[in-house]
Amino acid sequence: MTQLLIIILLFLGALTTTQATPEKTTGRLLWQSSGQDGLYIKALSGKDAQSYTEQIAQLRITMFRKYPYLYDGDMKNEESYLQTYWKSQKSTFLLLFNSEDEIVGLSSSRPLDEEMPEVKKPFLNTEIDLSKCLYIGETLIKEKYQGMQILDQMVKYYKEMVPKQAYECVLFMTVLREDNHPAKPDNYQPLDEIWKHYGFEVMKGKKIFLNWKRIDTQNEEENTLIVWGQSVQQQK
Repeated sequence: MTQLLIIILLFLGALTTTQATPEKTTGRLLWQSSGQDGLYIKALSGKDAQSYTEQIAQLRITMFRKYPYLYDGDMKNEESYLQTYWKSQKSTFLLLFNSEDEIVGLSSSRPLDEEMPEVKKPFLNTEIDLSKCLYIGETLIKEKYQGMQILDQMVKYYKEMVPKQAYECVLFMTVLREDNHPAKPDNYQPLDEIWKHYGFEVMKGKKIFLNWKRIDTQNEEENTLIVWGQSVQQQK
């Protein structure tokens, strides 16, 4: 009886040490750095990305505090917002991991018709079919890992994904701030030229207005965002 118990315990121990954690096996490896930094990107469905809720929420809070967002976020609001992605059947997360398997960058997307009313509003009663337009919620990469072809890989994924899933266009938005904003860092460089390099254009007459608590004023205020877009025809 004692020998049998030892064998069972050894067998269970072997399973524990050889079986990979769900985080290691979930998602599709999209890109892996050829250098020694150990960086890699995985593409996950919203449902699978849910296991990373805390890391994703914390990265969003940290990155969105910076200019030009100036968003004073908290875990409760982040988890509530992310729930809408976890419940979506068509949402996708691109997660950038470092060598210690920490999330140091991300990009999320889902169909435009699944977004909040404020985001959909400029496109209602237009020729745009919201269900056939991919909306990129955010693309965030920690400063330490920027400029390492990571953004190239994320944009490449979306450009390949859009026609395969019968989307007709892809959209995202950026925050609009006045040039002399007091919170603007001296070394701030807008990403407009980078988005243009990837073939995106500002959609004239399309603006989105969202309220959030600002770190510079400590008040909830309306923020103006401009929309960038690209059609499948522009990609060809």
